[in-house]
Amino acid sequence: MGLRGTNENLKDTNALVPLHNYGAATKMLRLAAFSSRLTPTMDYNIRVYVLSDTKDALKHVCSVESRLDGRLLDSTKPFPFRDNGIGLSFRIEDVSPGWRSRLQTRIQEIPFRHIWSGTQMAMLHCAFSLEHVDPAYSSVSCHILVYQENTNTGCQSQHQLLEIMSENAERPNPLFPRSAPGTRSGPYVEDPISTTPIQPFRLPWSVRRRICESMEHSTTRENDWRVLAVQLGMERHIIQLATKNSPTNSLLDLWEAQHRHGQGLEELKYKLINIGRIDCANIIEFETAQIWDKR
Repeated sequence: MGLRGTNENLKDTNALVPLHNYGAATKMLRLAAFSSRLTPTMDYNIRVYVLSDTKDALKHVCSVESRLDGRLLDSTKPFPFRDNGIGLSFRIEDVSPGWRSRLQTRIQEIPFRHIWSGTQMAMLHCAFSLEHVDPAYSSVSCHILVYQENTNTGCQSQHQLLEIMSENAERPNPLFPRSAPGTRSGPYVEDPISTTPIQPFRLPWSVRRRICESMEHSTTRENDWRVLAVQLGMERHIIQLATKNSPTNSLLDLWEAQHRHGQGLEELKYKLINIGRIDCANIIEFETAQIWDKR
């Protein structure tokens, strides 16, 4: 996948820009939304990357996404990120009928320090996973509002709206075609997708082992396995997990049981980033291409 569809005016600069309208130093960023191809049996996973405003940064993400069969969903959008100590928020809106977000909250945030330092920006992104709840609807669309709040008022000081739309917007779902005069209705049983068993998703052992070692050798409880358990909504299991030889390994067992098809992998990476474990998120990121090849 090349850079076709990206903004041709992308500047090779990541300098701090003193915008007089805002009264604070501003770092120019670029937003790029990707997803894998829509399939009838999988969740629709959306990844919104926060990049330095350079061609090299976008080219790197495009290269990674091409190995995941990812595609650019909207034109890339510039974003002037202010030096006000407030992170970048992502709010999912207008999810089309037949789909719903798997996240417990509509809003996610990437902390200010992860963006402003610039040291963790290579693959910094926010992920949304949409569950297919009504097979009568084969296409999916939504909007993702990206914004940074104003320090004094708490209102949005800067924002961009990303339009998300699957490539199958007008294409019927072959597994559940809609009834029409003079046509058959019901599942299309000859489609091989409907008869092929789906293998349960498993994190590769090398990835799991490295995450466990990193999480359990943490010198602070501010971002260890307990905090990850809370992020994953499994805080009720913390007491039981603490009795295990490897609490992180047991926590990942629970996570895999809830995500049999691997549809929560992007969410897991975001949760790790959210608690400051960029190292663990990168472990998954570097192995992602191999993980998807084995599915």
